[in-house]
Amino acid sequence: MRRRYLTLTALLAWVTACSGEREAEPTAAGAGGTAVVCMVSEPVTLNAFVSPAQASADLTPVLFSTLVRTDDAGEPAPGLASDWEWGEEGRTLRFGLRPGVTWHDGQPVTAEDVAFTLRIAADSTYAYWSQADFASLQEVTVVDSSTVHLRFAAPYAAGLEPFALLPIQPRHLLADIEGEAFARAEYQRAPVGSGPYRLRGRTAGGDVILERRAAGTGPERLVLRFIPEVATRLVELQTGAVHACVMGGAAADEVQAAQQLQALPLGPAGVQFVALDTRRPPLDDVRVRRAMSAALDRQTLAQVTSPVARPAGSFVPWSSPFRVDTLRQPDADLELAAALLDSAGYSLGDDGIRVGPDGAPLRLTIASDQTGQQLLTLIQGQLRRAGIDARIELMEAATFYEQIQDPERRPMAMAVTLNPEKIRAYDPYGELHSEGFLNLSSYRSPTVDSLTEALRRTTDDADRARMFAQLQRLVSRDVPALYIAYAPRILAVGPGLEGVDVSSTGPFANLEEWRVRR
Repeated sequence: MRRRYLTLTALLAWVTACSGEREAEPTAAGAGGTAVVCMVSEPVTLNAFVSPAQASADLTPVLFSTLVRTDDAGEPAPGLASDWEWGEEGRTLRFGLRPGVTWHDGQPVTAEDVAFTLRIAADSTYAYWSQADFASLQEVTVVDSSTVHLRFAAPYAAGLEPFALLPIQPRHLLADIEGEAFARAEYQRAPVGSGPYRLRGRTAGGDVILERRAAGTGPERLVLRFIPEVATRLVELQTGAVHACVMGGAAADEVQAAQQLQALPLGPAGVQFVALDTRRPPLDDVRVRRAMSAALDRQTLAQVTSPVARPAGSFVPWSSPFRVDTLRQPDADLELAAALLDSAGYSLGDDGIRVGPDGAPLRLTIASDQTGQQLLTLIQGQLRRAGIDARIELMEAATFYEQIQDPERRPMAMAVTLNPEKIRAYDPYGELHSEGFLNLSSYRSPTVDSLTEALRRTTDDADRARMFAQLQRLVSRDVPALYIAYAPRILAVGPGLEGVDVSSTGPFANLEEWRVRR
């Protein structure tokens, strides 16, 4: 990525602010100042429209406006849109827009900008990472300067949640950039949004500098620093070089053990699972897959994963209103595992590993990127208690994710974490439908296909709850994947920052209430 540099005056101002925070004794906290937040890696772009990266999505409410936002209760609340109204049983939707909102370059945000964004989000050539959310959008009409009307091909089952994720784009800067060129445009490296902070530039060291647009509460500047090593992040937090860090949940123990640091769980929690290639023996036998599930003690696995993790057993996001806690995969039942393997013809060998009728050991390989070693080692031990020999194959991350995207090169079993973008409007089609692009298990079930297709057309909560219950029952029976734990990320907060709270909208949910000690 091309780097942009601050002017000398701005750079000196930034260095002075940072050095003051690092060297001076902390004083009372208040509005203003510079908040330094570390992240694992720099996103390819700060514009979440063209990037599925979590870091890009985290910055959407900071840099951009969305039509609606998600409140602390998980319900839609006004954003750029002050009001909305559904019609024709969910086939039409009207948004009324707030007046007086401007882009970072001073131009007004108009209904034309909203219409432009929705049209390109529905157009697959523009590479919106969640284009499927708007595939049924038939027509966008600008009624007047503050009103936009949408028409869908069928009742829009996703509700308002996709509109809380979609960053509105500036038509006056982007209208002349078409199709595939959009994702490669220079704009993506230095986006102009309409959110409360704007991009000021980057330092020679790679920090991204954001500044508050107008007088108000919260930090005057937000500095994003990219630190991949956990140990370095902890040192930087404790010394006050950074004020907060977005981290994986596995670091929660270390954060909580450190003096003056707190770990705040970030929703929504990702689902850790092991996808099982249901086409390949011995995993083509549902009894073997169910036995593997029964051999796992998910409570123990979750505790080892992170102190903020919870056992899963289901593909449905933890906070979904449609999750049924009793409809989970077999768990912590070695007697059931033994009975299932006996019925599948696998007898216990002298070395404790079961063998099939042909004398071959019950053996499989589970692949993962290098971050999965600790969890897979525990899974390996638990499976061995049931007589299943699981070998671990660790790969460099780029190689691993390249392989799992190719159905012909996928490993027999794959340890993956999926972070749901939507909760109430969660769509399991990609993971469970026979044609789903995330169906790593090559799972085939006509009933599941029918249910996932119907969910995309259904807006009634009672119908959706019934369909989700059926899906959870089928997946707990068929076990196309072993759903291990719900593992949220955390925001680690140091002593130099007060007033921090988090919600399902990410680490910067209440940025305007942060108070920097200086």
